[in-house]
Amino acid sequence: MYLLDTHAMLWYLRDSPELSASAHALIDNAEYVAVSIASFWEIAIKQCIGKMTIITRDRIIPQYPVPTIW
Repeated sequence: MYLLDTHAMLWYLRDSPELSASAHALIDNAEYVAVSIASFWEIAIKQCIGKMTIITRDRIIPQYPVPTIW
């Protein structure tokens, strides 16, 4: 089993050249691959503060301001 950090997960999902071919092959052939919930939290924060735009195959997920909760 492999635990991917945020960058490795994003690079893998995007087929980025930042992820080495050997690392890509390890992930492809792994029986189990895990991603921490903290990675999704990190992505959500980056999205909300405008430092990341999430692009899917179908559309760009727009950036929204961080809501203020009182």
